[in-house]
Amino acid sequence: MNWRHGLLTCFTFTILLVGMRAILCAVDDNGALAAGLIIIAASLDGLDGTLARRLGGVTDFGARLDTYVDTVCFGVAPGVLLYRVLLTNQPLIATGIAFFTVSVGVLRFTRGCEMEGEGEHHVFRGLPIPIPAVWISLLVLATQTPALGLERTGVLFGVMSVFMWVFAAFFLFLEVSNVRYEKPRGWQIGTSMAFLVLLALIAGNVVFGVIVAGVAAVQVYVIGGLCRHIASIVSEGKKRQIIPARQ
Repeated sequence: MNWRHGLLTCFTFTILLVGMRAILCAVDDNGALAAGLIIIAASLDGLDGTLARRLGGVTDFGARLDTYVDTVCFGVAPGVLLYRVLLTNQPLIATGIAFFTVSVGVLRFTRGCEMEGEGEHHVFRGLPIPIPAVWISLLVLATQTPALGLERTGVLFGVMSVFMWVFAAFFLFLEVSNVRYEKPRGWQIGTSMAFLVLLALIAGNVVFGVIVAGVAAVQVYVIGGLCRHIASIVSEGKKRQIIPARQ
């Protein structure tokens, strides 16, 4: 293992440390901090692959390590977070939802989420696991931040709960689907982070800026990828109709 591989491994373990800290915060009933740490872990994870390619340190070991770290940070951590948030009102529902969230993440990696293409043009089969984790974290963060005035609605009642669970269930379904999503490029991640900071400064509330920018970014990525997938299916269908006609 050379210095590049060592540096990348340390970076990946840093993401694991953030994810583990999120789990511990959720256990200590600090949902807002746990949600924020999951979002930070997702941002670092987006830079991990880009950094590996820039340093020429892409290896099978790194890919396997990244899979295990993703399972902890974006499968187990949001599951534990949801469990703690829902435990007070509905312990059985909390257990079921947490188990389902973790199971979907494990199933995604078990069935395989191979990437097609090379370099910056990787395409994932199924929605990348950090996306649903970020979505869940954003909605929990919104209901766990007193300054936003949404804590009374919680995640079980009101418009916020419907908004959360409908899209969360849809995103979890996309995780194990065959819909292909492009891997965000490094400059896209950097631009999104810059936009997030700018919006937070304009809004005068960092948490509010993070939530609004995060929700917008997730929706654009998910819906955009789904539209491209549908368009590719339609295009392939037209090509199949044209080829027999020529023959």
